[in-house]
Amino acid sequence: MNSLGTGGLKFADKSTTDKSGITVWATAGGKYFHNNSTCSGMTGATSGSLLQALLAGKKACPTCCASAGATVYATKNGTYYHSKSDCSGMVGAYTLSVGEALVLGKKSCPTCMTSSAGSTTPSTADDGSGVYVYGTPNGKYYHTNATCSGMSGATRYTLKSMLLSKRAACPVCCSGADTVVYATKNGTYYHSYATCSGMKNAEAGTLAAALAYGYKKCPSCWNSNSGTGSGGTTTGDSTTTDKTTATTTTSSSGNYVYCTVTSKHYHTNSSCSGMTGASRVTVAQAVAAGKTACSVCASAASRTVYSYESGTYFHATSSCNGQSGIPKRTLEDALALGQKACPTCKEKYKNGTLNSSTDKATSAPDLVSSDKFDTGTSGIKVYASADDKYFHTTSSHAGSNASRVTLETALNYGKKGCPSCASSANTTVYAVKGGKYYHYSKSCAGDGATSGTRAEALAYGFDPCPYCVTKTQTVEVKDTYKAGTSGIKVYASISGKHYHTDKTCAGSSASYITLETALNYGKTPCPSCAGSAGKTVYSSGSDKYYHSSKTCAGDDAISGDFAKALALGKKECPICIGGSEAYEESDIKYSAPGDTPVYVDLDSDLLYYHKNARCSDAGLSGGTKVTLEFVLQMKYRACPFCAPPTSVE
Repeated sequence: MNSLGTGGLKFADKSTTDKSGITVWATAGGKYFHNNSTCSGMTGATSGSLLQALLAGKKACPTCCASAGATVYATKNGTYYHSKSDCSGMVGAYTLSVGEALVLGKKSCPTCMTSSAGSTTPSTADDGSGVYVYGTPNGKYYHTNATCSGMSGATRYTLKSMLLSKRAACPVCCSGADTVVYATKNGTYYHSYATCSGMKNAEAGTLAAALAYGYKKCPSCWNSNSGTGSGGTTTGDSTTTDKTTATTTTSSSGNYVYCTVTSKHYHTNSSCSGMTGASRVTVAQAVAAGKTACSVCASAASRTVYSYESGTYFHATSSCNGQSGIPKRTLEDALALGQKACPTCKEKYKNGTLNSSTDKATSAPDLVSSDKFDTGTSGIKVYASADDKYFHTTSSHAGSNASRVTLETALNYGKKGCPSCASSANTTVYAVKGGKYYHYSKSCAGDGATSGTRAEALAYGFDPCPYCVTKTQTVEVKDTYKAGTSGIKVYASISGKHYHTDKTCAGSSASYITLETALNYGKTPCPSCAGSAGKTVYSSGSDKYYHSSKTCAGDDAISGDFAKALALGKKECPICIGGSEAYEESDIKYSAPGDTPVYVDLDSDLLYYHKNARCSDAGLSGGTKVTLEFVLQMKYRACPFCAPPTSVE
């Protein structure tokens, strides 16, 4: 099963037509989009389409439109979105939110998103799970408290029927219903970790769904006294599978982090420190399991905020909304209590720090990963901490707050090599995109090379050049030809003898460089794909022309490769190549793909290419195969007898 793409959107982008027709509200600095323009006391919200909100990185408000953020499954061209990744034999489904599915015009699957009878009406009949909740016929939410928010006349329904009817969990009395848990298809328990007890192929789902389908709480990873270290009971968690009423109240804040059963820290980046197989858990679950915040990717956890223990919100200052003396605590503690950022004072936050200079001392940096480098590419690990702009190669030099992370993780968080212990990481090197090596010499890197640090080159997977970096091989580089003179580019590798016009013929280690660079490195034309470049022509040092006839070139002329003449900037002779001694051009002109095979006669004085390997009218009996694109670059002319294509389409 595939995962979400970068930014959380798998299929939708700026070119997508929003088929949902849904208008939502959000503020410029807000994290969520809303169905209600004044949700949670929000002011100054502006309206826009659901697609615009998703593209802006907004998430579904857990209070007024939590269902839009629910995870479902779909294929790119499928009609429906599903609650099961393999519904009706579906293969290769991706995870996406209900919001994105609606934007794409997908509909709720009639098989897995409704009850077996196809009804979406909540049921009071026993479904075997024994788990019940409360609601009114026209209510928006289901509740664990029959009189929640002044509700009267509530009916007891099965939790499963409420979920199948798309009823959302009440954010007041069962706010933890959407907490992510893990279970296997035929398992007995739901777990806080996807790998608990050696479990494999576990799927993520909500706590409410787990209860509705009869799963029980794992006694290992949900028991803080088990001594396993594999998880802990969420603070304040009173979730139960009581056969009369399901209580799904929990302190879950909706803020999720990543960790493994054995990890010491929790992370905001699922691959931080090279971590693999991480589970998505709430901050409260992570803290209860004894995890501490990663100093690199979750440093904001130590930031100071203000809140009452029983409060709904945490605040940027101790005197928000005219209050005074609000208790101080860490952001981690506030999130573990299930608190959210105050909608009034949260605008003071910018990039995780307080704008106010008076509060600056109590704030801590909130790092954001660029995800530019794929973790583990180089195989190198370094030491880094949140408040240090450098990464280090030794733990003693890094300090006690540092974590051991992959080089790629450090670079993604903007760290540079320590000038003392990792100075070589900052060395400027050169490489060509798609190439195999990084180089100390820009000329060795070839045309099109860009500069960067050695650390970046390693993080991108480049190997050191055996000529200019490790110097395990030697090659004489000349400056006879000025790069770009001919305007022709070819493919060549450091270790290869030839240059090529065909990328496949050149091999995966080849770089796309100028003809002049290849000649300066002593490369000769590949006899298979670049034979026309080796045709013999004549010229003297003072002659601005190259000639196909030695007589026309004069007594001082010497022979050389056609490619070298072009690399020296010489032009075709207007007499023996472009004049009366040449065949007249054919009136037949047409285009073909650049890789169309054509043929040249390396023994002829005339620079013509032919449609076939044999052209009796021109005296060609066995031509050398090249591509149309290359012979046109090399200034060959179309044979007037066999009329090959004259341009690239």
